[in-house]
Amino acid sequence: MCNSIFYAENVSFTLLVNNMFVFDEITNNTYLFKGLSRDFWLEVERDNDFLSIVKKLSIKYDEDQKIMQQRVLRIKNNLVEKKLISLGGYSYESRHDC
Repeated sequence: MCNSIFYAENVSFTLLVNNMFVFDEITNNTYLFKGLSRDFWLEVERDNDFLSIVKKLSIKYDEDQKIMQQRVLRIKNNLVEKKLISLGGYSYESRHDC
């Protein structure tokens, strides 16, 4: 599993009240993140290590780290599928599977 997570180059985002709006500049799709998805997105800005993010979120949500890892992994995989984040620091055009 790749532990490094980065925002894709084609996204812009803003936090409005408690909602994170993410805009994909290639597809023109806008995504709304709330709760754990929002908090995960914000943590990627501060720390790009997956396991470190899971640990921080498990503390914040007072949840077992293994359960949190499963929840965050689903979010991460969804964001990778939508090409909103990249793994390992590679752009999608040149990225090799980690």
